[in-house]
Amino acid sequence: MSAPIKPRQNCGKCGLCLTACPVYKVLKEEQASPRARLQLIKAFENHTLESSPLLKELISKCLMCGSCVVACPSGINHYEKFMDMREKMVKDLGETPAIKSLIYLLSRESRIQRGAGMAKLGQKLATKLTPDWLANKYGLGNIPLKQLPHLNLVPFRKTVATIIPAR
Repeated sequence: MSAPIKPRQNCGKCGLCLTACPVYKVLKEEQASPRARLQLIKAFENHTLESSPLLKELISKCLMCGSCVVACPSGINHYEKFMDMREKMVKDLGETPAIKSLIYLLSRESRIQRGAGMAKLGQKLATKLTPDWLANKYGLGNIPLKQLPHLNLVPFRKTVATIIPAR
């Protein structure tokens, strides 16, 4: 009986992760591939690469979908390595102002409810005050504002019980 195959710790650079990675499929850049991210992490761990906003951005491009882990014949757990590296980048460089704002807003139920109310008000004002040509110019594509779905007056979380009993 043969011994169980142990996962390798080093990337064999076969490229199977590239065909599985949705980010690489869209961007078609080697630096957006799981293989490149592993090399960046290796360079960081060997102290040949320092923390930088660019490194953080490249590591953060991963969707954490796990497709590369499934495709990897070496058994490398990309997900775990990328999460560890993201944690190191946050410790070294901190969070972006946008992420800090999201954490602040999403950390309390009352802030979420107020935010939902503001979004509903913003939608009402935008549909009444913004001409379609202006909305289309700034990134809403070909969808007229008046055709966007309306936000609910009552947030979904208020329409269901906190605990849903099993049947």
